[in-house]
Amino acid sequence: MWWKAAGDTVGLGDVALLGVVALYLGWFSITAVWAGLVIACLLASMSLLLSRIGREPKASLVPMGPPILAGWWVATALAAAGGG
Repeated sequence: MWWKAAGDTVGLGDVALLGVVALYLGWFSITAVWAGLVIACLLASMSLLLSRIGREPKASLVPMGPPILAGWWVATALAAAGGG
């Protein structure tokens, strides 16, 4: 779904990373999976917005790996602290 929604701006490596993150967070709970995905999507949309406002060409690729990993980290920390 991520690859279809973003079109040509997301590589398949980001899609594979998202699958691994969801699989890992699934060991905690489905809430942790959703928290990680929502955080990653929010950070990725902010990154995409900032790149569009900046001087980058419209067709440039936006790396989605860092927002996905940040969502993973935050959701893992929340789940480990008992929040999810």
